[in-house]
Amino acid sequence: MTYFSFSGALNFLTSTVVLLLVLARGKKTIVELTFILFSANIGLWSLFYLLWLLSPDPPFALVMTRAFMMGAIFIPFFYFHFIAEFSGEGFRQRRWIRGGYFFGVALAISNFGPWVVRGVEPRMGFVHWPIPGPLFHVHLALFAIYLFRFIGILVKQANKRIGNEREQFKYLLLGTAIGFGGGMTNYLLWYGIPVKPYGNSFVSIYVAIIAYTILRYRLMDINLAARNLTLHLFFGVIISIPAVFIAFLGESVFFSGLVIVLLSLLGPFFFVRFRDSLLSAVDRLPVFRGRFLPFEDLQLKLHAINNTQNPSQLYQILVQIVREVFGSGRICVLARDHQKGYFLIKEGHGLSPADRTFLSLSISSPIINFFESKREMLVKENIASLFPAGQQKVVSTEMNYLHAVVAVPIFSRNSLQLIVCLGEKETGAIYNDLDLAHLTAIARGSEHTLNSIQAGIMNEQMTAVWAHDLMKPFTPKGSFHIIKKILSGHLGPINSPVKSALELILNDSAFVLQNLGRLLHPGSFDDLHRRPVPLSNLFARIQEKFLPIADEAGVYLDVTPPPPNVLVICDAALIEHRVLSNLIENALRHTTTGGRVTCSYELREKTFVGIVRDTGEGIQKQDFQKVFERGVQLDQNTKGMAGLGLFSVKSVCEAHGGKVWFESVYGRGTTFYFELPRSI
Repeated sequence: MTYFSFSGALNFLTSTVVLLLVLARGKKTIVELTFILFSANIGLWSLFYLLWLLSPDPPFALVMTRAFMMGAIFIPFFYFHFIAEFSGEGFRQRRWIRGGYFFGVALAISNFGPWVVRGVEPRMGFVHWPIPGPLFHVHLALFAIYLFRFIGILVKQANKRIGNEREQFKYLLLGTAIGFGGGMTNYLLWYGIPVKPYGNSFVSIYVAIIAYTILRYRLMDINLAARNLTLHLFFGVIISIPAVFIAFLGESVFFSGLVIVLLSLLGPFFFVRFRDSLLSAVDRLPVFRGRFLPFEDLQLKLHAINNTQNPSQLYQILVQIVREVFGSGRICVLARDHQKGYFLIKEGHGLSPADRTFLSLSISSPIINFFESKREMLVKENIASLFPAGQQKVVSTEMNYLHAVVAVPIFSRNSLQLIVCLGEKETGAIYNDLDLAHLTAIARGSEHTLNSIQAGIMNEQMTAVWAHDLMKPFTPKGSFHIIKKILSGHLGPINSPVKSALELILNDSAFVLQNLGRLLHPGSFDDLHRRPVPLSNLFARIQEKFLPIADEAGVYLDVTPPPPNVLVICDAALIEHRVLSNLIENALRHTTTGGRVTCSYELREKTFVGIVRDTGEGIQKQDFQKVFERGVQLDQNTKGMAGLGLFSVKSVCEAHGGKVWFESVYGRGTTFYFELPRSI
């Protein structure tokens, strides 16, 4: 069998298989009926084309030629009718459809005589090549006219449509270019142009692409399809080089064959191993550059999700990431409200004021039932295949109400908690398979973060319960209240050192009482008591508090208070107990006997800078970035209670609009600086 007879057989088999697949579907639409006519016509043309190539004599060849020309005559008219109906322009193009069938019937009748095909003769190795009759030129002219007509419709629709529909018309344009470009190579030799119809086999690809557009609910983004094809071509070329080299240079046929077989067997392993590297190379090609989100970029997005501290921040980060990665025109995040029985709007982008207020979804919605039973995202185009007929209209209406073409569920502790709804992309492109994979990764990362946040909220609630009970000793009926009686002289006279010590205790107890109250109502630093205050007394109390500890450790402590007229805008209690106390306690802990810790200050133009310097062991450079992290303790031999001291310093300073930083030389000591706004 020659290449050309093989292509005829392939075209016949492809069109027949596709025809049967469409026929196997249920109720036929006008689009599917026109495609059936077109596909059947391609099949008959291919069958008679094959029989023509295998013809034993000129008379039989002429009959087969006129038979396959019967199919060729109707190909542009059937295809135009299919495209017109598929694009929704069937009514507008009805005159062209009727005109095409009229000319097709007229040419088909003429085809029984010598007016379309006059005879056959040997040409360029073909034993029975057709000789055109006078009406063959009319057929070719009509072919060209209708070709330009349906290409015009496809281009217009590809520019007009969005999402999956745009991809369908892109695929139809691709199929049209491949199929008609390949099929028309049959006509060159009719006019004596010495080019054989090598493009004839492309008709199979053409039919398959068209079937793909009408049989699938979702299409792969054509750019993604081209990217995947290029990836496999790259890999095929790379793995073929050693095989070809061995085949040409190997002295032993057995050895060469064995190596080639081994390469084939190991191909899948190598592909999986080097896929990411090859994909990175493909994405650097000009045609793909910037079109697809690299895995490294996705990891950065997931890291941002992991760093969120509360639900509101998570909602904002999700909207930001979805907008940056996918370019969605509308986005909304719905969160479960158990009391109201709805998922309510919490954050969004591209929404109207009414949407931001009223968007919601009932817990009894079939969409919620789908999420809880399937635990997978919902793509609007798949509704017909995922829901029973009675629910499809309801689901479509709810997706339209949410402006969603993709809805992504996010679970926490096996319970659906969030729904992220994505509208059409601003570019009009579809959410391709790679997009959906990235959305899945984002959802899984969000679930992990949501679990952590909810666990933190539960811990806050438990902490609040403990705080309620721990406050009792500090209340008027508690034992710490007795200190006030001692200081007032109700229990007898006390000397000056004892009085100073009790005042320090009372100062600390007041701080504990005030901030245990914060634990009863967990929140941020919104309730800071910031006001212009002098820090001179605060520094003095710090010296009085830590001097006995320094003496016991054999460390020299020197505190230089700022002048009373220097006013710093701050919550003095927090600066004393959570900034200075933590910094000095930390410095004393890391300074050995005979060392020195100093606490001083600098006055800058608009800020006050507190300084705590020690001559301890210092911090190694590789640990610099960890210093202010929550729960980190660099030296296990001198660790504190929970690794929260410096994290607390940073949190309080930043809440005041200030900052904290340090300088350190390993083996020589460390200096911490904290900056706060001054009252000028």
